[in-house]
Amino acid sequence: MQWTFLTPFRAQKTRKVFDDAINGPDVEENEKGEVAMHGTTYCYWTTKIPAEGKNEVFAVARPGA
Repeated sequence: MQWTFLTPFRAQKTRKVFDDAINGPDVEENEKGEVAMHGTTYCYWTTKIPAEGKNEVFAVARPGA
């Protein structure tokens, strides 16, 4: 979901639901207090990716590899 497509009322309501969920007592946190996130993120473009720079867009960074 993109926040920019929500009306101010819906954005405020959605943000409250998110904040309540993320601050709940059963939220899994690491030793630094960061919230564990489990899931999959999908990315897509709505315009054509130009040929110039395409290799950098699809490159995979593997630190320490």
